[in-house]
Parts: sequence; structure tokens; C-alpha cells
Amino acid sequence: MKRLLGWVAAAALGLWSGQASALEQYPQAWELVTAQGKSGEALLFGELQFRTRLDIPKMDQVLVRGLIGHQLTKHSSLWLGAAWIPNWADKGLDTVVPENEGRFFQQYLYSQSWGKLTFSSRNRLEERLIKLKSLGFRFRSMSRVVYGLLTDDKGVGLSLAAYDEPFVHLYGSKGAPQTGFDQNRAFVGVNYRFSPLVALEGGYMNQIVRNANATYRMGHTSVLWLMFNL
Repeated sequence: MKRLLGWVAAAALGLWSGQASALEQYPQAWELVTAQGKSGEALLFGELQFRTRLDIPKMDQVLVRGLIGHQLTKHSSLWLGAAWIPNWADKGLDTVVPENEGRFFQQYLYSQSWGKLTFSSRNRLEERLIKLKSLGFRFRSMSRVVYGLLTDDKGVGLSLAAYDEPFVHLYGSKGAPQTGFDQNRAFVGVNYRFSPLVALEGGYMNQIVRNANATYRMGHTSVLWLMFNL
């Protein structure tokens, strides 16, 4: 954890020490739908996500993700998952064949509530097949808080939501990202739960990404997330 915090701090210092003036910045929009449920003792989760660069403006990435999990305690669970991510980079859907990424991952999820405040932590280890041929390992850790503003005892109503998630490359073969800081995502927004089964969340996410040449870019991202709890 100290090494992770060190990489994040080093990236932040790099941005503020002169690289910020040359920082590439761009708007983008991410829309996602997720569904979570249970089959017997197995926890199930599915996700479909679309990411669009608004300065192009064309969709540049689609993400399809599925997970199966096991409840360890009232507050914690273990998950295994896989994902397929076609990526058109900056050139748009109608100009190039996508560069596909396959991904397997394992994660530990912890969640705890105190009154109207809910804290959750997600730690995920990813095995990435970049362009389906180069292998990379990446670790990411999300800390998220949700605070009910106008909610009932079931959480239905309006809440504030925020999270931060740093990403670190642990290993990369030829053609994959090498060891070190990858990116950080910081989000703030509102969440409206229509019922215990359906919620909608929207807000702003700041994404700082380290490029292969050790420069940085920043995405100013609008996020819209439709959640189903089946």
C-alpha cells in the first residue's frame, strides 16, 4: 500500500511540476448499465459500458464484464470475473478495426453502513491480454462513500456519492504497459434510488492517465450509471 501511495503521489507531483501546462485534456462521456443478483449461493454481476470521446465525437470503447462471487461475511465477498473490451482509440468506430482486450480478474469487496453513510472498498487484480497477445497485470483499489440526503430506511431517495480509484501496473510483457502508475479516477455525483431494485447515478469524474512516454493526459468525464439489484 505504501508503494501504491508513492506512485500516486509521484504522478501528482509530476503534473504540478511543469507538465500540467502541456497536459492534454479532453471531454468524454461514460454510460453504463449494471445488474446484480443471486442464484442459489452464487452472487452474479453483469455490466455493459460505453465510452465516448466528445471532442471527436465518436465512441472509442465498449466494455462487457461479468462476475460470479461468494459471500464471505455480512460485509465482504470474493469475486471472479472476465471482460471483453474492443477499443477504437481516438479514431472512432467507423475508421479502424478495434484493438481487442481480453481480461480476467479477481476482487475482494467490503461494504459497511453507519446510519445514512455507506462505505465500500473494492480491490481488484487484473490479468490483461492487450490486443489479445501481450500479457499485463494491473491492480486497482476503489474507495467509495454514499451519503443519504433525502432517503428512507431502505435507502430509497436522493444520496451523494463519491469515490477514488488508483490503478497500478504490476507487470507487462512486450507490448503491454510496464510497471508503475497507470491512472487515477476521482468521481463526485448524486445517486437517486427509485426502489430497492433500481437506482440512477450521475456526476463528474476526473481521470488522470499516464501515457507510455511518461507524459499525462486528463479526461473530464460525465458519468451516467443505471443500476439494477435483482
